[in-house]
Amino acid sequence: MNKNFKFIASVLAFVFAFSAFALGQGTTGSIEGTVSDANGAVIPNATVKVTSVGVTGGFTRTVTANSNGFFSIPAVPSGTYQVTAGATNFAETTVDVTVVVDSKSTANVTLRAAGVGAVVDVTADNTVQIDPGSTKIDTNITKRVIEDLPKGTTFTSLLKIAPNVRPESLAGGFQIDGASGSENVFVIDGQEVTNFRTGTLNASNNIPFEMVQEVQVKSTGFEAEYGGATGGVINVVTAGGNNQWRGNFGTSFEPAKLQGGNRPVLYQNSYAAGDYEYFTAPKGGGTDWFPVMNLSGPVLKDKLWFSAAYAPQIFNGNRTIDDSRSYSASTFQQEAFIRLDAQPHETLRAWGTFLWNPTINEGSLPGVTEIRNNVFTYTPDQARVLGGRVNSNSVNGQVTWTPNSWMVLNGRVGRSFLNEKGSAYGKAPQTRYLCSISGAPPPESGCVAGYNSGDNSILNFDVSTRTTFDLDAAFVGVNAGGRHNLKFGYQWNRLFNSVDSGYVDTGYVILYYGIPISGLGVPATPTAGNLGSGILQRFGTKGEASSKNQALFVQDSWQIGRRATLNIGVRIESEIVPSFGDATATQAFEFGWGDKIAPPSRFCL
Repeated sequence: MNKNFKFIASVLAFVFAFSAFALGQGTTGSIEGTVSDANGAVIPNATVKVTSVGVTGGFTRTVTANSNGFFSIPAVPSGTYQVTAGATNFAETTVDVTVVVDSKSTANVTLRAAGVGAVVDVTADNTVQIDPGSTKIDTNITKRVIEDLPKGTTFTSLLKIAPNVRPESLAGGFQIDGASGSENVFVIDGQEVTNFRTGTLNASNNIPFEMVQEVQVKSTGFEAEYGGATGGVINVVTAGGNNQWRGNFGTSFEPAKLQGGNRPVLYQNSYAAGDYEYFTAPKGGGTDWFPVMNLSGPVLKDKLWFSAAYAPQIFNGNRTIDDSRSYSASTFQQEAFIRLDAQPHETLRAWGTFLWNPTINEGSLPGVTEIRNNVFTYTPDQARVLGGRVNSNSVNGQVTWTPNSWMVLNGRVGRSFLNEKGSAYGKAPQTRYLCSISGAPPPESGCVAGYNSGDNSILNFDVSTRTTFDLDAAFVGVNAGGRHNLKFGYQWNRLFNSVDSGYVDTGYVILYYGIPISGLGVPATPTAGNLGSGILQRFGTKGEASSKNQALFVQDSWQIGRRATLNIGVRIESEIVPSFGDATATQAFEFGWGDKIAPPSRFCL
């Protein structure tokens, strides 16, 4: 027993030294099982080989079962595999198993004695295996489920199949276990893509199914390596290539004429009691298009594979108010993706991805309020040149080393970029004027009460980047009072935001005709003959800020006996969130290592 404790202590020292320079969220699962004979007796030292069946990157690995016939293969990408076991004097037997993210799939193999007429069993099973030691609530939407179920074109259209997920447009997108959408965390290939300001998922990162291998929804009791979510975690793993060439080309479309009409909505005309009316906005026209181009295959057979996809989302809309006013607008959501997977050695695996997903908006349709009041901010010609571009991309890479069957070392780095300059087309930087309804402008002023020169608030740029750097180390099958699967990790997350928007340079002038400046609360007396007064305001956001978050975690799945598993873990964080301001500004928030401690412990029988 002392020897076991010394071993664990040495492992802990090694991992924390190793963790000091590298970090990752879950992108793989594992396979474990026992090799036995027809009578149920375990077969020690059996050879077990795992081979992918049309899965990302042509995965293959060979391990040796221990003296109890037990084997474990960690860091296995999501997909379907053949597990082949063999031993001296026994015929090889193959079973199929499906692996999902952050879960252990069981593949117990029974070997028959070798001899004339020996039978090789192949058990085909594409269903997801049950992890008997799991205490968390996860819903894994695998590639087969994605292909079989009716859905939209992007991955969030299937999230509602999870029993605790509810689409809610007024709560940030999706409620998970009753939490709002702004309390969720969205992860693609280990890289968090949650909008740091709204806490929701940007439309550009709602990637099409052609790029997706698996979607996982975590709601309750998720692992210590996942932090920052008080709702749920939506974990997306992208699809890669293998030794077979595959391609998919086509398109789908959605004409507005085949969609239902708008429903009447009750509006309040004024603040007078009972002054309401129903209004039905006119139905718009246009056709949305969803073309798809997908190609994957080997670069070097059994060593290097690629997968590339281009699946833009093209939304076209038009609205005719009368014979003289016809508006049109379009949104071009680019979605281009490439992934490389490499396995130069059976113990070494690496992958890298690049997602290019900017959004281009051209034109603008009048809103319901404009149509209802028959007062339009822009003419059709003016609206036609409005729009903007939201640049977005992300790059991600990971290396996994499994020097033996009981150790996995994993390092990942990623960076996402977003410039939310959404609607700057067709607008020139100029001072904005508003004629207050408090006064009565004379006719010769050319300014009627309520006149507004338009929203010329210029958003020059609103750039945010998220850089993450993760390292974790896992030790599986450690025997010390039971069987332990230990995992340690260090995580580094830096957010940077640079903004230039509003009326910082141009100004916003409000004119008050017939009202002296003293009437606005300013202690001054206007000279005789003044028509009124005005206020010049300069406001907006201009500057840059960044935050840094670090985390250490440890988690253990401790199988005490055949029917009892204890999942324990702890996570500590250090976070600094500064405010927008000059270099002397004080920090808005600062949390030390002892301020944010989360111990997610669970017991399973």
